[in-house]
Amino acid sequence: MRLLRTVNVTRGFAATALGLSSLLAACGGEAFSRGDSVIAVNQIPANAKRSQGFPSEGCLGPVQSSRSLAETRALMAEGARPRVQPQDAGWQPVSLSDVAVSRSFLAVVDRQAPSVSLLTHDYRRLWTRDSRGAGPGELSVPTRVKVHEPTGAVWILDQGRRRLLRFDSLGVFQSDLEIPNDASDFAITAGGRVLVTHMTVVANAEGERTLVSEYRPSGQPTALLTRPSEQLVPPEYVLRGPNRPRITAFGDTVALIYQAAGVVTLYRLEPQRLILLRSIATCMPAALQAAYDQQRSGRETGQTSVDLIGDITIRADTLLTIGSRPDAQGRYGIQRFSLQTGANLGSVALDPGPIRLPQEVRLHLLPANTILAMDPVTGYLATLAVK
Repeated sequence: MRLLRTVNVTRGFAATALGLSSLLAACGGEAFSRGDSVIAVNQIPANAKRSQGFPSEGCLGPVQSSRSLAETRALMAEGARPRVQPQDAGWQPVSLSDVAVSRSFLAVVDRQAPSVSLLTHDYRRLWTRDSRGAGPGELSVPTRVKVHEPTGAVWILDQGRRRLLRFDSLGVFQSDLEIPNDASDFAITAGGRVLVTHMTVVANAEGERTLVSEYRPSGQPTALLTRPSEQLVPPEYVLRGPNRPRITAFGDTVALIYQAAGVVTLYRLEPQRLILLRSIATCMPAALQAAYDQQRSGRETGQTSVDLIGDITIRADTLLTIGSRPDAQGRYGIQRFSLQTGANLGSVALDPGPIRLPQEVRLHLLPANTILAMDPVTGYLATLAVK
C-alpha cells in the first residue's frame, strides 16, 4: 500500500472505535474492545480563530502522550487529488454526508448523489443503492446513517422524505418509518429500539417540546424526553434558532451531543423514558460564548455556530471525546472525562506538523491501530495508521 503522508494526533476528532489499545493506554485508559465508539472535541476552525478570535486554549486537558498518523489508503471525489489504491473505480463519491463503522464494513451516505453504499474496510464496494424518488427504498436527501451491529441492518435518515429507511446487509430494502421534519438524528439500540432527536428552538416563547422520541413500526411515537417551558435557557442551547442534538446509544446509556455548546448529556434508557445521569461540559471558549450571546440577543441576524464536539464513546467509567478541527497550535486530540465527576482526565495529542487535513474532517477509530478520516465537503475518505 502506498504511503502518502504522516500526521501527529493530539486532539479534536469525531470517532467510532472498534479497538485501539495503544492509543488509549497512552492516556492511562483501558484498551478499546470491539464495538466501542469514540467522539472528539475542540473542532474550532482555523478561519474562525483568525477572523473572529475564538481561541481554543483551555479546551485541551493535560497532554499525556502524542501519536502520529500515516495515510495508507484513500478515496475521494474525482479530481480532488491523485488517488491511493485500493479503490473501486466504478464508484466515486459526490460528497460524504455521514459514515457508520461496523465490525465488517463501512456504510457511507452521499447526500448529493443521493446514495448509500456499503464498503469493506479497504474500500471495496459491496453494493450501492442510488434510486432517487419517493417510492420504497428510494432516496431524496439522506443525511445520517447507522448500522445495527447485531443484525447488520443499515438505517438511513432521509430528511427530504421525512423517513428512516432500513436495508439489510445485502442492500435489500426492508421497511421505513415516517418521522417529523424536525428530526435531527437517530440511534438504534442493540435491542433494536429506534430513538429520534428533535431540533429545538429557544428564541420564542414555546411550551413543552419533545427532545427524544421512540418510533415503532406501528402506532404513535413515544416521547421519552421533553423540555418544559422555562424562563432560564439550559447551557445546551447556545443558539437562538434550531439546536440540533445528535444521539448515540451505548447499551442502556444514551448520550445527547450538543456540538455547538460542547456539552454531552447522558441518560439511562428505560421502557418509557430517559433518566438523566450527568451532563458534561467539555469546553466553551469565552469569545465563542460571547458571540453566541450576541446572536441570541437579536443584535445580529442569521445564525452561525462552531462544532466543539464531533463524536463520543464510553469506556467503563470514562467518556472519550474527539474533535475534528485543530486548536490554535494546529493540534488534534482525544480527551477523557470522568463519568462520575465530569473531571477532565487528560488527552492524547495529535500534531499534524506540515500535513493539512481537510477542515471538515471527521475521524473514526478502527481495529489494528487505524483511524478513518472523512471530509463531507470534498468526499475525502482515508484510512490513517496510528504510529
